Amino acid sequence: MEMNQKKSGNAVRFIIPAAVGFLLVVILLGVVVATGNLGQSPEKTLANAFENTFTQSGDAIKDAWGMDSYEDMFEDEQMHIDADLDLSGLGNVAIEFNRDHDRWGMLMGAGYYGISILEANLYMDEEEVRLGIPEWTDYVLYVDFATYDEDIEEFIDMYELEDELAEELRMLGKELQGNGLAETDESLDEAFTQLGDAMLSMWTNAKVGKTDGKMLSVNGKERNCEGYVVTVSAEQTADFFHAYKELYESNEALRNYIDQLAISASGYAVEYEVMLEAFEELEKACAEMGNLQVCCYVYNEVLAQVSFESKEVCVEWNICGGNFPLENTDFTMKYDSEELAFVIERSGYSEGTDYQVQYRIRVDGEELVMEAKYDKDSGDFQFAMEEEDYLSLLTKGNIDRSVPGSEYFITIDTFKVDGEEIFYGDITVSNECGEIEVPEGDLRNALKMTEDDWYEILYEIAYSLY
Repeated sequence: MEMNQKKSGNAVRFIIPAAVGFLLVVILLGVVVATGNLGQSPEKTLANAFENTFTQSGDAIKDAWGMDSYEDMFEDEQMHIDADLDLSGLGNVAIEFNRDHDRWGMLMGAGYYGISILEANLYMDEEEVRLGIPEWTDYVLYVDFATYDEDIEEFIDMYELEDELAEELRMLGKELQGNGLAETDESLDEAFTQLGDAMLSMWTNAKVGKTDGKMLSVNGKERNCEGYVVTVSAEQTADFFHAYKELYESNEALRNYIDQLAISASGYAVEYEVMLEAFEELEKACAEMGNLQVCCYVYNEVLAQVSFESKEVCVEWNICGGNFPLENTDFTMKYDSEELAFVIERSGYSEGTDYQVQYRIRVDGEELVMEAKYDKDSGDFQFAMEEEDYLSLLTKGNIDRSVPGSEYFITIDTFKVDGEEIFYGDITVSNECGEIEVPEGDLRNALKMTEDDWYEILYEIAYSLY
């Protein structure tokens, strides 16, 4: 029991300073690349190295996939997807999805050996979501986002749902509302502007200087790399997180945005009080860490390593190069030597039209491996993912750039889960939104329906099938 308690306590102690360090490194990358400099040389040299690392890598990856012409494909916020999938002997599914800037609609059909089993129409905008099944029933179920919070509580009470399921339904509503297609809130734009100003203030006040060089592996050889160190005071980092906290308290749009990020990532929202407490802990962690020194090493105007250490946390990011700077790279975050660690490794290979990449993610002894292979000329691809003792996924197929910049056609030869084929088929993606149909019929609020209402609909469906 004591060992478990100790491990849990260490994990908590690890998360806060690690989060501070990781966030600050990310902020450093963003600000340096965005501003292009932090002053004069050596600041300018370091800024150029950050920019070159990401620009060269991004250009190389886009060229490897041959998708450069599709970069601005959806700039007009129009999308059309048409999919025809065979469920490996269990029937077939046809899906047509259309989206413009403020609504989307999806038509779904399922069949078995040429016999239609199901046709459904799902529609959503910023006000509501509707579901119609015209061949089965004249009823159209809908959820009203304006009254969702009240409606879902009424639904939970009516059916006496367990706490876990009730919370999942509450979060589902928030996620659906977060996926509404309303234009970006001006107050959210204002919050991002203020955060950007706070970041810029922190890093423009930082001290950047040269340090001793270091031998590092770059492009397969040991290279003598130039060293730079960026020093940010504990007060500056604490002021940044304090400004972030004040914005979170005062700007509702920012709070909603952070909630949606949390829901999308984990399925759970972060309670307001918990978030405020986290900001306070981050401020304290900044003081405990003292001045933050980020060491950066540069070879041939490209980054070779970024690292920093605090009392308990060590972060090291190696950019080992290859055909482009980030083709082979690894990021490691350790707490208390190797007791707890987070590691991301990327290894790549590119020659002629052949492109391959592998990612390995290790967290506290568990590993996730993802691989991709692609032939630029033929369009043949393969994706694989494996989590040891849990799950394996594999898909193979071909990408046909049928109308460069506007449409591409995907053939899926197989999609397997744990070695068993689930489906195969064809998918077309274009930037020309088709007709969006709004389900019409006898509207029923799904969250206010009683058991008798549900039995009525089920009876009508059963009668239609008969």
